[in-house]
Amino acid sequence: MSEEKKKPSEMYPKVAECENKLNDLISEAISVGKEMFSAAEGKMFTPDIFFMGILNRTINLVDAILNLTESWNFVAAGSLVRLHLDTLLCLSYLRAIKNHDMFIIQVLEGKQLRNIKDEEGKKLTDTRLRDYARPLFPQIDNVYIETSRLVHFSNKHIFSSTQVIDEVNGNIGIFIGKGFLGWAEKDIISLLECTIAITNRIHAIVRGWILQKAKVVW
Repeated sequence: MSEEKKKPSEMYPKVAECENKLNDLISEAISVGKEMFSAAEGKMFTPDIFFMGILNRTINLVDAILNLTESWNFVAAGSLVRLHLDTLLCLSYLRAIKNHDMFIIQVLEGKQLRNIKDEEGKKLTDTRLRDYARPLFPQIDNVYIETSRLVHFSNKHIFSSTQVIDEVNGNIGIFIGKGFLGWAEKDIISLLECTIAITNRIHAIVRGWILQKAKVVW
């Protein structure tokens, strides 16, 4: 296999380290799920169904981000980090309120978050949800803005397909195809570290429910 066709994890030790951590977090999410359903002598409560969906979404998004990173697919991997962040936004609000069941039932009924109002009567738009997430994830605003630019067509999609070849003469390479081998090491690591940070916070909130379920603390 030629150098340029190697996977990022084969070229960059730090990328491999991040990917190993994310695979560990996938295994941890499965363990957290088992722990949740075993708590309180296996009794089921409304939040259990909600968090089951949260954990499944987390596992599958992280798995997809890993696969896309290994195929140098920056465009799709970055978009999925935005979806992963969406999970944390929702959980940050849930963690901050007292009446968890009412909110969860609204979600289970299919009501969109932006049509649900918080205790101050403000709709749960992404802007409002970021207020709840900021104490847990201080970098929320920057991550939200940058990953949203990958969900909606922007200059990131254009510049992610170009690479400077000759700075002196201003020559650039243009690429159309699957993935992009010019995806910089630091940017790959940044994306994976962000995914790790989001996942850790999601796990922490789910564990908070497990403690509450076991009648310890919220």
